[in-house]
Amino acid sequence: MAKKQTDRSNVITGIFLICIGILFFLNTFGFLNWRTWQMIFRFWPVILIIWGLNILLKKTGIWWLVPLLIVSLFSFFVVVSFQNIDIDQINFLNRFFITSEKSEESPGDIIHNENAVKDVEKLIVEINYGAGKLFLSNLDDSTKLYETELEYDNYKPEIIYEKEDNTGKLNMNQKTDVNRKKLVNTNDWNLYLAEKLPLEVDIDTGAGKIDVDLSKLQVERFDVNSGVSDLAINFANYNTQSRINAGASNIKLYVPSESGLQIKLSSLLGNNNFNEAGLVNQGGGLFQSDNYKEANNRINLRISSSASNIKLVYR
Repeated sequence: MAKKQTDRSNVITGIFLICIGILFFLNTFGFLNWRTWQMIFRFWPVILIIWGLNILLKKTGIWWLVPLLIVSLFSFFVVVSFQNIDIDQINFLNRFFITSEKSEESPGDIIHNENAVKDVEKLIVEINYGAGKLFLSNLDDSTKLYETELEYDNYKPEIIYEKEDNTGKLNMNQKTDVNRKKLVNTNDWNLYLAEKLPLEVDIDTGAGKIDVDLSKLQVERFDVNSGVSDLAINFANYNTQSRINAGASNIKLYVPSESGLQIKLSSLLGNNNFNEAGLVNQGGGLFQSDNYKEANNRINLRISSSASNIKLVYR
């Protein structure tokens, strides 16, 4: 009897690990986006329920219900992702998994800073939010330091601007509490920064889609710390130090052909096209462009990731 129970536990554990492995595989090759993981994280109590059922049923003749539930839940996540189904429209989910709790909502806030660029010599930007979409680009109005457009179901982001000596500091922070009225929350941030000003940007997020266009910005340092993300960065022909620390992510890098590029990669799982794009493997996870030493501007990039799909595109 003990051996039979052990075999059943091994079957359930094996099925669970296979399903998790498939999810990471699909994410690594770009078939799943960050919203799928956000939805999975919202269902974490279901894992406890399945675990409890396993304890109750493992000595009975219907123990097979537990692996069936695991496979069914896994199939649901995959189908929703591939079919782009709006899970907020699935009635039974709204009834059983969503409360009627109200939260602060916004149709879209627009906030801008009127301080002239000439008042500071550098701008440091720190962005911290739980999950959502972030778009970052240049600001057309040369008289402003920054402008934001915000749309959110969660708590209103806190935006603080301070000036210390000749350096401006912009901090955008949001509570991580989510709106329980929705399984997937809207949290879209658009940030536009001054063009003719040295910048340092630090982004810290749990999960999200991050679209960054630095092509017209003078970014000296650009750091991203993210869990599960779809990340696209369009670099400028400018001396830039960048670090990306990500979990299961899809990463696209757009680099000017005239810029020297060096990438230090540390990744447990994943794939990249660095060799196909023309980078030379220096060994030890270091890749470098042929023109790195001669280029007037260099991009030094450090990437640490547990599981990632990285694509490099020269423009």
